Parts: sequence; C-alpha cells; structure tokens
Amino acid sequence: MKTIMFFRTALSGIWILLLTMQGFTQTVNVNSYTGDDNLGDGSFGKPFKSFTKGYATVRSNGTLVLTGTFTWTDINETGDDTITGFTISKNITIEGSGNKLAVVQSAINSGENKSRVFTISPGSTVTLKSLEIRNGYLNGTNDGGGINIGYYSNINILNCYIHHNCARQGFAIESLNSNLVITNSTISDNSFNNGTVNAGGAIDAQERAGTTYGINISNSTVCNNTGASYGGGISIAFGVHYITSCTIVNNTCTLEGGGVSIAGGNSDKGDLYIKNSIVANNISTTTNTEDFDDSFDGMTYDNGYNIVEFHNSPNFTGAGTITGEQINLFGKGIGSTPPLTHENQENGTPFLAL
Repeated sequence: MKTIMFFRTALSGIWILLLTMQGFTQTVNVNSYTGDDNLGDGSFGKPFKSFTKGYATVRSNGTLVLTGTFTWTDINETGDDTITGFTISKNITIEGSGNKLAVVQSAINSGENKSRVFTISPGSTVTLKSLEIRNGYLNGTNDGGGINIGYYSNINILNCYIHHNCARQGFAIESLNSNLVITNSTISDNSFNNGTVNAGGAIDAQERAGTTYGINISNSTVCNNTGASYGGGISIAFGVHYITSCTIVNNTCTLEGGGVSIAGGNSDKGDLYIKNSIVANNISTTTNTEDFDDSFDGMTYDNGYNIVEFHNSPNFTGAGTITGEQINLFGKGIGSTPPLTHENQENGTPFLAL
C-alpha cells in the first residue's frame, strides 16, 4: 500500500511539474518600486524589478503582472532595441496589477528614445490589459509608435490608455493582417513624425484583400490625434471591421476622413459595421468638416443609433442614426469636445464624459 501511495504521489508531482514547465497558469510579478531582479523570484511577495527580467522568466501562455512604471531608457531595462522597442514573441498576457494601470513607455518624454514601445511578432496571441502605453517615437517610414502588430496575430487590448506616441502611420497602433480587439480603452494625443504620406492617427489596420482580418473596437474613445493624411482617428484598408459604442472625436487629418477612413480595392472592399457610436468634431483640412470617409471603395454598414456629423457615405440610414452638426453633442449648448476626465474611474483610464 505504501508503495502504491508513493507511486501515485510521484506521478502527481511529475504531472504538476510538467504543467508548470508548459506555462499553464504561470504568473510572474514585476514591481518597479519594490522588486529585485537578483533576489526576487517573480512571486507576489518577491517580485522582479524590471520588465526585461519578468518577460525572460514568464513562459508561453503565462501572465506577466506589472506594478509601477517601466521605461526602456532605464539601466535595468536591457530587452529593447532601437526602433522595435521590446519585442513580444510569446503567447502571453501582460497586465497591470489589480486592474490599476501600469505604465510602459519608451522614454520619460516623447522623442527622448527613438523606438516604439512594443513590437508583436507575427502569429502571436497576446493580451494587453490595464496598461498605459506611451512615448513611443519613430522616425522616417517606421509605423506603430506604441504597438506594431505582425501578420496573422490575435491581439486583445483591454482597459488601456495609449497616448503620446509618434510614427509615420498608425501613430499609436499599426495592425498588419491581424485580428485586433480593443475594449474599454482610450487612444489619444498621438501624432505624425513628418515622414511621407500616412494613415491612421490612432489606429492603422492594413489587411490583405479578400481576408476577414480586422479590428473590433468597443466602448472606447479615440480623440485628439493629429497629423494623418487619411483617417485622423482610424484608418482601415480591406478586411472586416466593427466599431461599437465608441466616441471618435477631435481628430485631424489633411486629406480624407478626419475621424474614420475606410478603403478597399476594385474587387475587394473594406467592410465596416458601426453601431451606437459618435463620429464628430473631427477635421479634414481638405474638406474642413469631414468626419467619415468611405470613398476609396470602402463599404459602411450602419447598424443604427450612430451620430455622424459630416460624411460622404450614402449608407448612414440605420434606425436612430443622426447626421449633421450637433450643437448639443456633449450637453445642452455644448458642441465642442471637452477634455478627458478620470471622474469615477477607479482604474485610471481617462474617458470623455457624454
């Protein structure tokens, strides 16, 4: 009997060890305030100090829990590279502790470090949760100042604040033929690096013709992004995309689509399904008042209850949809865009009070 019990116990121990080695349920803690890369072990009580150490320790399918501020120019951070920033090549979750935003930044101030924040390798499955991603800065023809997503990836961004990044296009996020889901997040105050013709002041989603990859953004704010040629807030090319319960306001571009621009091709269209969203107070300096553009063979499906002030699409005819200038957009007699607020937001993600 003792021999059988010992054998069962040994098998149980081996099974647990195998699960751990494969990365199941593994959580690695990193705290920039109290952690120690030499004495820590990644547990809650003994966290590591640097993102570099934490990322090197966490296995595929594990979770990296961050507390504090992580800056690529810090002496402890050695995992980033020029331009690419920190490359995520594992299927992992990176999240703030207790739903509080952890700050991950290329530098303390935008322009002090010529790199983006994250590059996500092709074919990855990554969740970014409760993070403040900021101050990525790229010169020339480099795209995705905050996050650059490689082909055929599945990315989930939840409860994040992505701001003050700079690039040629996709100033905050560049997504290439991937599925990108954004929920309860704010993308604001990202800008152009004065390179060549560009697209996507907040998000640029470049899909391949004939595919169904795309973005699905809900309950989020896209505002105050400046300098794109097309799509001052969001630029979409090909693919299938969804915007639901979002506020896209106060973005600017020089050509078409101050808020949203959607394009396709002669035989394949970019399809956008939009519902219960506001696209207003955006500026195209060419047309001066255009918030929404689908003139480049993009197809818009109005699923209802949208407010789209000025547009060139014939398709905004859904139930409850309102078009034209709105003088009471943010309250009686308040048509201009208010500043972001943290009011009643325990997790720190700012938003626009409607």
